[in-house]
Amino acid sequence: MYCFHLHNGKAPTTLTRSNDASPSEISILALIMADIEMKATDTKAKDDAKQDEKGKEQNVKHVPLTPVAEIKANIVLIERAVSTLEPRFTHRVLRTLTALRKRIDATVLRAAIEQVYTKDVPEKNALLSWIPEGKSTDHSMDVDNNNGPIESATPAVSVPVPEGEIYLRLLILHFLLTSPSTYQRALELSAETVQRMQSLNRRSMDPIAAKIWFAVERAYELGGELADARPLFLAAQRTASLRHDDETQASLINRLLRNYVHYNLYDQADKLVSKTTFPESASSPQFARYHYYLGRIKAVQLNYSAHTNLQQAIRRAA
Repeated sequence: MYCFHLHNGKAPTTLTRSNDASPSEISILALIMADIEMKATDTKAKDDAKQDEKGKEQNVKHVPLTPVAEIKANIVLIERAVSTLEPRFTHRVLRTLTALRKRIDATVLRAAIEQVYTKDVPEKNALLSWIPEGKSTDHSMDVDNNNGPIESATPAVSVPVPEGEIYLRLLILHFLLTSPSTYQRALELSAETVQRMQSLNRRSMDPIAAKIWFAVERAYELGGELADARPLFLAAQRTASLRHDDETQASLINRLLRNYVHYNLYDQADKLVSKTTFPESASSPQFARYHYYLGRIKAVQLNYSAHTNLQQAIRRAA
């Protein structure tokens, strides 16, 4: 008979023969030992392969995209959102807007437009005309090498979809709003972008349009013409309501309430609240702004429910 000897509580590693062992028992035990050794070898090989894959994934994740590469990747996602009718790809792009707009300058925007539009088309020339000439920041050395996973997996197109053009206009608009010397240019670009959106009239552009309206309000405010934006916002809000565009409608209601509160037009703000219904599907930041303005309006009216709205604004913003 054969008996197993355990090594540190693991699988048997040695085999000792007893005097009463038969030939059949010997052959069976030999097969068992061979199978155990093969399983141990396969398990070790699999563990080593998994560690190598994890190491490669970590190396890929630690490589940040340059601003130009990130803009190109976002254009690819917008193209996918339009082709597959999946707005979640556009929302993924817009979630990176806050961080991306802090990293862009004239050189980054010009390089991104040149690489996105591989052909000389009117849209390309129109976008480049809004970028001022001047010295750039450290991003001038950020050159896209087409090594990103998204760009390499999707073939480049010569002319992006109109949603991509509006997204580039949004980036240029935020860049122009960073310097007082370009506030007037931002005001002109915002007016042209609104006309461009209304002429295209595409439902797949709605998520980007909601962000555009925020930038438009900011351009009018910094340009000292915030009151002139009110008729534009009212007309756009009625259109968004008829089209059931909840994102744009929520953004425009907040733009109008902020406009009224800025000029102390609390009666008109209260009428707007009573005649409109804030979309239930709006995002938490939009709800936070809406409850904040409701709290401001009710506080001026000496309505004690203002406390509830302000608490809701704090909860939504947290």
